[in-house]
Amino acid sequence: MSSEQYKAVKCAIEENLDLLVALPTGSGKSIIPMVAATVTKKTFVIVVPLISLLEDWERRLRKAGMRYIVFKATSPPFYDCPIVLTTTDTAVGEEFSDTIRRCYADKSLGALVLDEVHEILASKTFRPCMQKMWGVWKLIYPIIGMSGTIPVNMEQHLLSELCLKPNTPVVCQSSNRLELTYIIKSPLTELAGLTMRIQNIS
Repeated sequence: MSSEQYKAVKCAIEENLDLLVALPTGSGKSIIPMVAATVTKKTFVIVVPLISLLEDWERRLRKAGMRYIVFKATSPPFYDCPIVLTTTDTAVGEEFSDTIRRCYADKSLGALVLDEVHEILASKTFRPCMQKMWGVWKLIYPIIGMSGTIPVNMEQHLLSELCLKPNTPVVCQSSNRLELTYIIKSPLTELAGLTMRIQNIS
C-alpha cells in the first residue's frame, strides 16, 4: 500500500470526515473504500457516472473477494453489505435517498463515495442527473470524492460544489503521465491536407 493509499484509508475510517482523493489512474483508489469497509464493518456506497465503471468495480470486487450488491430502485435496505454500487442515474432517485438516510440513521453507513467525481462538474451541463446530484450529498453523511483527473486549481472549486468543509483533507499525487506524448495539430492544417487529398482523387 502506498503512502497516499494509507493516508486516504486512515481518513476514510474516521467518522464524519469528508475526503477528496486525487490519484492517477491505476494507483489503486478502489482499495480505499474496500479496506475502510473491512476495518469499520460499515457500508461504503460507491456512486459511478457510467455503467462501464460500475462493471469495472464489480470485476475488482469479485477479484478481491469482497461482498457487494448493485443498488436498484427495488433493492432492499443494504445495512449488512460492506460495498454497495450504484450509478448516478439511480442515486438521484427518491428510493436511493431514503435508503441511504436510513442506513446513516442506523449508524451503518461509512461514507458515500463519488467515483470519477470530476464528472459532476464536467457533465452537469448535458446530463440532467448530474444537475440533481446536489440532493444526494446535501445531508450530513461523510463524502469521499475520488478521481484520477482533478487539476490542483479545480480542488477548491470541487470542495465548494460538493458543499464540503474548506479544511477537507485532499490526498493527491502527480498525475503527469511521462510515457504519453501529445501531438497537437492545427485544424486548419488538417483541413488543408484533406482538401488536397480530395482534389487529387477528383
